[in-house]
Amino acid sequence: MVWISENGHVVGPHFFDGHLTADRYNNFLQNELPVLLENVDLHTKQHLWFQQDGTPAHSARAVRRTLNNVFRNGWLGIGGTVEFPSRSPDLTALDLFLWGYLKNIIYQVESTTAEDMKRRIVETCRNISALTFQRVENSFRNRVNLCIEANGQAFEHLLA
Repeated sequence: MVWISENGHVVGPHFFDGHLTADRYNNFLQNELPVLLENVDLHTKQHLWFQQDGTPAHSARAVRRTLNNVFRNGWLGIGGTVEFPSRSPDLTALDLFLWGYLKNIIYQVESTTAEDMKRRIVETCRNISALTFQRVENSFRNRVNLCIEANGQAFEHLLA
């Protein structure tokens, strides 16, 4: 799991070993996410919106309760303050940008072990430049504007 903060810092990544369950995810939100957010400045924490995808573990009642407590109802996802469709890559910077960016760099050389892959993911995340984040933000804003112009309908065909 990876998050991008408002000021362009990568929070994480965090790796789950094994199958992600609601209990494991809820434990992560309560006990491990606060540690990952320790280096995020106070202003960003106070204005943070947490967005997650439609993985079943993310929509369990206990998880939604925790998210409501931790993010004071400032989260996007199934059952969230703001319902966000689970498969909306057009408006998700992680889907739109990060995964492809990471894969392009990480898979240039075949990984030998799971630990090697994790190390390379962490290293690649740490080396994303501020200019790259600025480009992602500009692209995201453009996509949001196109989505608004298309009244929430498909807008991929409008991208230049």
